[in-house]
Amino acid sequence: MTTNDSLARVCTALVLIAFSLSTCAQSNSSISQISLQRTACFGACPVYTVSIYADGLVEFHGERFVDFPGNYTGRVDPANFTELTNFADRLNFFDLAEEYRVRREADGTVVTVSDLPSRIIKVIAGERVKSVLNYFAGPAELEQFELLIDSMTNSAQWTGRTNPNL
Repeated sequence: MTTNDSLARVCTALVLIAFSLSTCAQSNSSISQISLQRTACFGACPVYTVSIYADGLVEFHGERFVDFPGNYTGRVDPANFTELTNFADRLNFFDLAEEYRVRREADGTVVTVSDLPSRIIKVIAGERVKSVLNYFAGPAELEQFELLIDSMTNSAQWTGRTNPNL
């Protein structure tokens, strides 16, 4: 056996191991759909819902203050979905509160705000369906998840906004 043959076998083995690991990473999660809905405010906040599926299908429904109102579909690399499911797992999404509307201070006072759009993330995993409403004061990681969903689905192609929070 030559050095090139040995090197080729090692490379082939590494590729197979990498493929096996990526396949395991995808199959470890039972999540089949992740959706993000952004609701209205008193201003020109974009109002839309974007959903992504395990096969990379993206569905967009734009309502108001988006460049393309209506229903559209697109495709992304299924690795985007895997990255989102991994984030949801790290976030312990199914353990989050159902909603975040106010911030409670250490002294017991409650801080509220008005005129913000709500963001609602829905995750479907088998028979489990969980929605989390983030109006104000949700965990920072929840807002990161919202932005990651927009990024991974490329919702900016329909909204015209690279940062939907503005």
